[in-house]
Amino acid sequence: MIQKVTIVIPTYNRLALLKETIDSILNQTLKDFQLIIVNDGSIDGTKDYLDSLSDPRIEVYHKENGGTGSALNMGFEHFNSDYGMFWADDNIMYPNCLEELYNYLENHQGVDFVYGVCDVKVFDDKGNMRACHSIKKELKSMEWDAYKYFECHNIGVVHLFRKELKEKAGLYDCKPCEDYTMVIKMILNGGKFRFLDKTLGWFRRHPNNISAELSKDSFTYTKNLINEMVKKRDEYLKNGGKL
Repeated sequence: MIQKVTIVIPTYNRLALLKETIDSILNQTLKDFQLIIVNDGSIDGTKDYLDSLSDPRIEVYHKENGGTGSALNMGFEHFNSDYGMFWADDNIMYPNCLEELYNYLENHQGVDFVYGVCDVKVFDDKGNMRACHSIKKELKSMEWDAYKYFECHNIGVVHLFRKELKEKAGLYDCKPCEDYTMVIKMILNGGKFRFLDKTLGWFRRHPNNISAELSKDSFTYTKNLINEMVKKRDEYLKNGGKL
């Protein structure tokens, strides 16, 4: 049976946060979805927890650790809906998230990818929330600009795309920033993007991902990757492509 929406969650050693993430999806107002969870070699009890889940909408796959991109690629091999999304194992959906995104694409047939607003909640190393604000506070604008996306790769974490666009774009890259490069593949394959000005979920910022974001190696890698993608954009435009 084909469901309305497919959500793919790659997870690695996030058992303490994963249950809340899954519960936020199971409590959606839109009930007709396929939730694919790929355990990327976790050693913290995640496997046993996932194997205990009985909701028929959930599909669980286990693999050796290979990174987020490889887990996403395994998950999307089982994509069985008209629309799909990548959802992180520590992010939370507000109850109307899927319904709002699904209805938007259903009512806007010329749009291939829609994204919304998310809140950012900041936690300390003990799991206590210290701050909460909208992603809008961090971004100058969330309105879609394909040209600028290559230079500033943040549209939040809440999105939904058409299966046809994902098939054109192909696989996720098996290296950091796989979500950023996937959107670029979608742009270069003619995807039409739109911004939905509704707050539909929240992103968890905590010491683990903060340290990763701020590390010198990560900063250098991201800078080099953006430069590479900007060159790809400029070459694409030089050869007659349109954004």
